[in-house]
Amino acid sequence: MPASPKRAGENRGTGIVRAVVVLVSALVALPAAAIADRDVECWSQIQITGALSDVVAFTSTVALRHDEDATRHYYTRMESGLRWNVSKHVAVGAEYAHINTRSGGGWALECRPSVSLTLRWNLGALGLSDRNRLERRVKESVSSTRYRNQLTLKGPQVTPLKLRPYASGEVFSDVSGGRIEKRRVSGGVTLETWRPLAISLYYMLEGRRPDSEWIDVDVFGTTMAYSF
Repeated sequence: MPASPKRAGENRGTGIVRAVVVLVSALVALPAAAIADRDVECWSQIQITGALSDVVAFTSTVALRHDEDATRHYYTRMESGLRWNVSKHVAVGAEYAHINTRSGGGWALECRPSVSLTLRWNLGALGLSDRNRLERRVKESVSSTRYRNQLTLKGPQVTPLKLRPYASGEVFSDVSGGRIEKRRVSGGVTLETWRPLAISLYYMLEGRRPDSEWIDVDVFGTTMAYSF
C-alpha cells in the first residue's frame, strides 16, 4: 500500500533535515584537515534590525576580526543600511560601511557604499537565498569596485532549542581588476530560542588572493542579532 501524502511529506522533511545537518557537520569538520601553519581567525558581530514599516527595515552592524591565531585585532567594521522587501521572493538594500584595517604599524580607512539585490525561494523545508551586492571601496590610496555573490541554504529548526543549520558560499570579484580575489565556504547553526535575539555560531574557510597565489584561512565566528 502506498504511503499517505502526510507520511511521505514527513519522510521528505526528515531527509532534508538530515542532509542539511550532514552538510553543515562536514563544513565544520574541515579544520581537522587544516594545514598546521594556516592562520586561525576569530570574527564577532553584533547586528540590530528595526522595522520601519511592514516592508522596510533598518540594520546596524558592528564587526570585529582578530588574526594571528585570534590574538591580534586587525579589523573593525561599522555598517548601516536599509532593506526593502519588494515581495516574498525579492529584497533590495542600500548600505554604507566605515572600515578600519590594520596595515603595518598603523590603520587604514575604507569607506564602502553598496547596493544589493537578494532573491529568495522556499524548497520544501529549506530556504534558499542568492544575494548580489555591488560595492564601491573608497580607500586612502586607491579605490575599486567589487561584486559579491552569496548563496545560502537554510534548514528548518531541528531541535526543541530551535537550532537552525545553514551553509553558504560566497565569491568576491574585483570588477576594476577583472579577477576573483576572495572565496568563502561556511556552515553553522543559529539558535533562535530567545527571540527576538538570535545567536549564530559558524566555521568558515576563506581563500584570499592578494597576488597570484591563494591563501587559505580558518575562521571561527559568532553573530548576535537582535530584531525589533
